[in-house]
Amino acid sequence: MNTPRQTFAVVLLGLCSFAGTATPVFAQGQGAHAIEGVWGMTITLRDCTSQAPLGPPLRTLLTFHAGGTLSESPGTSQFAPGQRSNGHGLWSYAGASSFTARFVAMVVFDTPPAPPAPGFVSGWQVVTANFQLADVNRLNVTATVQFFDINRNVYRSACPTGTAERFQ
Repeated sequence: MNTPRQTFAVVLLGLCSFAGTATPVFAQGQGAHAIEGVWGMTITLRDCTSQAPLGPPLRTLLTFHAGGTLSESPGTSQFAPGQRSNGHGLWSYAGASSFTARFVAMVVFDTPPAPPAPGFVSGWQVVTANFQLADVNRLNVTATVQFFDINRNVYRSACPTGTAERFQ
């Protein structure tokens, strides 16, 4: 017959064993959720063929929401004030420490080229991106960006690369 002390010791030992294994299992289970939160991203737009930079680095904020949606706020002066909406889209876990995302933003009105800004036409900007966790607080980013006019014709593309840091 077990005494209360023996029962307590067995329960405590079981809890310690569970706690010792729960952390690594939980950490592995975090894979699909590891990207959730707010990230400050720095990207360089590049020519898709030559990979040559198409201007100085740009900043943007990305928020990866639980459930697979995302929000994006641009921090670039290439667009005139009010010309581009925030981005809205979806993200998904691609396995290991990789994620994919696709989002769209509206370009509300036309602007002529004004170097270094190339000028934009009313329509949409669509971004398709791959994210690789470098560690829990840093991401490496590769993407394609396409600009569509109001008739859904692509008039410009770029292939950005960059990094992101988790906002804490």
